[in-house]
Amino acid sequence: MDWIEEKTERLRRYIGNLSLSKSLFCYMLCGIMCALTLWIFTRNLCLSWMNVFLEGRVRQSGGYVREFLLDELLLSDGIPAAWRVTIMIYRYSFPVYLTAASLIVCILFPRKKVDVAGRVIRDAVDAIAAGDFSRKIIYESGDELGAICAGAESLRRMLVEEKNRRWLREENQRQINAAFAHDIRTPLTVIRGYTEFLQRYLPKGRLSEEVVADRLSAMLYQEDRLLQFSETMTRIRQQEEREVALEQVPSGGLSERMTGSARELARQRGLACEVRTGGLSGQLLVDPQIVEESVENLLVNAARYAETRIFVEIIREGNMLRVFVWDDGPGYSAKALRDGTKAYFSEDKKKGGHFGIGLTISRMLCEKHGGSLSLSNSLAGGAIACASFAIGARV
Repeated sequence: MDWIEEKTERLRRYIGNLSLSKSLFCYMLCGIMCALTLWIFTRNLCLSWMNVFLEGRVRQSGGYVREFLLDELLLSDGIPAAWRVTIMIYRYSFPVYLTAASLIVCILFPRKKVDVAGRVIRDAVDAIAAGDFSRKIIYESGDELGAICAGAESLRRMLVEEKNRRWLREENQRQINAAFAHDIRTPLTVIRGYTEFLQRYLPKGRLSEEVVADRLSAMLYQEDRLLQFSETMTRIRQQEEREVALEQVPSGGLSERMTGSARELARQRGLACEVRTGGLSGQLLVDPQIVEESVENLLVNAARYAETRIFVEIIREGNMLRVFVWDDGPGYSAKALRDGTKAYFSEDKKKGGHFGIGLTISRMLCEKHGGSLSLSNSLAGGAIACASFAIGARV
């Protein structure tokens, strides 16, 4: 029984994977075979009955019912109605069975081959229209409808991915707006306090020129910070709207440019620089501007905290290009490991001129290029930033 069930299941799958035209042919062939089988069975049954009814005449005709005998019976008077019905069934059962089989095929074929796929797609479309993107479009068949369902499932996944990307962009924008609002609160508070101070005491002549000049200078400094904050928002917005422009570039040329930038930056800061590459050969399908700009931000950040040297490793792993930047500085704090890539995160803002968007821009560029940015601390001490880029990815 198991063998029969296995063969039956294989046959069912084989027929299910046929094209619609071949499936219709199989359905029609099965219908014709069923009609033919029933017709043969009915014909033999009718012959048996007629051989009984016409026993004497059958012997005279050599033991078989001849067509002329049936014609004589139909034309004769007084023939029983049962005989007439038997003769009519004997003669016209095949067209009847064939018509019935055709009708059954016309009913079963759409129900088994078309309605199922249509219902699957219709339910998924209704769910998507209602905002539910989690319902998968599953229709296991190798025919044209299976290909349509597979295409619809791919489209659903693209919609889910686009929805997730849009949600991440919106969430990222909310975090940036919240960080911007938090960071500009201090300059605005300082400017407002100094403004109220001058409004209160300057008309009374109680402030010396040195005090007024000092307050105005402090206000000007805070205004400059506000302008710089607005410029950072513009830069972040530009990175969000930036498109990935892939092009074929020699892997050696790309690594040499990044290596040159690392060594020049280290030279300017009086640091030693070591570079190592691996797995780079041939052409790379990347956006060189995005790759170099992202890595440059990591190099600047490493040079800011390095004590004596920085180390850069550029490797290719499958379809990913990874750039590791290590410095021998104090490493990332627990807070920096958690929030270091968020906008306006910085633990040395009191030094001025640094607004904590370098790692944010690097992360955004990596994600646009189908990769990511990760931060960690080395077991030997110091911080490690790893930027990865998908080779040939267009996001």
